[in-house]
Amino acid sequence: MTLQHCLDHSVCRKTALAVSLSLLLCTPLSLTSANAATSADSNVQTSTFRADSIGTDHFNFTVTNTANSIGYYKLLASSEITPSPEDLKRTAKSVLMTANQPVSLNMANLYPSTAYVLYFVAADSQGVLQTTVQSLPVQTGRDVRLWPFSSDSIWNTPIGSGAVYGDANLPAVPGVTDDNKYWSMSAGVDTEIIVLTPNETTVKVVQNTSGWQAPINRCYSSPYTTSVQLAAVPMPASYIIPNSNKNNGGAFLMQDGRTLLQMQPATHCNPDDPITALLTFPKEDLYGPGTTGAHGGSRLSTLGGTLRLGELRPNTPPPRHALKIDVDTRVVFPKCSRTDKTLPACFRWPALTADSQADKDTAYSYGKMAQSNVSKDMSMGALLALPKDLRIEDLQLETSVAKQLAWTLQNYGAYIVDSSGGFNYFFGVETGPAGNFTDQFAKDWGFNFDQYNKNGATAWVRDIQRIIVKLKVVTNNGPTSIGGGGTPLQPLAVPLSPPATQLR
Repeated sequence: MTLQHCLDHSVCRKTALAVSLSLLLCTPLSLTSANAATSADSNVQTSTFRADSIGTDHFNFTVTNTANSIGYYKLLASSEITPSPEDLKRTAKSVLMTANQPVSLNMANLYPSTAYVLYFVAADSQGVLQTTVQSLPVQTGRDVRLWPFSSDSIWNTPIGSGAVYGDANLPAVPGVTDDNKYWSMSAGVDTEIIVLTPNETTVKVVQNTSGWQAPINRCYSSPYTTSVQLAAVPMPASYIIPNSNKNNGGAFLMQDGRTLLQMQPATHCNPDDPITALLTFPKEDLYGPGTTGAHGGSRLSTLGGTLRLGELRPNTPPPRHALKIDVDTRVVFPKCSRTDKTLPACFRWPALTADSQADKDTAYSYGKMAQSNVSKDMSMGALLALPKDLRIEDLQLETSVAKQLAWTLQNYGAYIVDSSGGFNYFFGVETGPAGNFTDQFAKDWGFNFDQYNKNGATAWVRDIQRIIVKLKVVTNNGPTSIGGGGTPLQPLAVPLSPPATQLR
């Protein structure tokens, strides 16, 4: 039937519903079709409804109906309520379908490692909807370089329903100057050098013993550079890592696409020179637990827990992994001992160690400047989190990005991985050939992530203070109860399929 024939057909003028369907389908409708739409059985059946080519941010799906029809489809988060046929028709996208001819469509701009449900219902040529909505669960994948490590890694395991919370007693501002003007960083950054470029030409890594001893000179031309070659890693030769006094933990992905080599402090002052570092650490698998790395104060990961490029951006979900935080261990930790059992331990799982000065009588020993209410639950490797029964809206946060950060800290928490070395709180953030997290943050939000306190002069600083003071220690976090055990507050990350390669 031609479109004009359809328009001329007397039935097409009976009701608005019949007109709209006949225009789409160009199929004669009975005089009773408008009324029958709510009572009769649909004359169409869905014979195929499947997902194809599921990616990290998209998937294709194929649907086939047994008769000429209109299909209505809508993608919702798995936690949302299944719509009724009428609701779906009213709110969903539609597609014209020919009997027994498969239709392939694409769902794009999705979030990685996220559970969705695709809903579908069809109306036949008389406008009668199927009585049952078809549902198709779909979970997007994840890019291992953007979201690494196994689903049960400490970095990917959410806080559990069995979490037990102890006091952290973190002050909003961990220190003041002599004139009582706050100067601490709230929040500061501990930049993690992330170089995941396995196809680049390798660059030698040579030992430099300058470390953190003044005057610091970590460049290859420095007199502290030795003849010891520590490694060779793939990296764009043009990428510069300036000399500095920062931690400069580096994570490099080797040529097999899965071996992760971490080092500290990574420096690359000149494109023609080798990289320098004081030492490298045992290799980790990008597809494995990824627990350990180059944080000297704990031996925890350089890559895991880092705020990555693409995270904490406007109109995106909050990061769905644990974070890392450095604290002033002189102020917020109790005095500890590696040998005296009457004192708290200096570190706890998953940390493998504590700072070398932790239980020494030095300016940087743990608890040297401890506040009077210092918590005995605080130690290197502790998992901090906002309590699960805390209402984030009750924090009265002023910035939307702080609400994202608070969500992550409530659902995944942050591991203490290092000492800040001063009156500061530092979060681990990415820098590397792919870009700089702090640049992205400032461009997105119009202010810097790392700010001096200055008496809480900015909304971001005030928000960080509101979050910090509410953090607790998950006291029962352990190897058999990551995040406190019980039912995870969030779904686990999608499992990864390692490539068929051997670790280097």
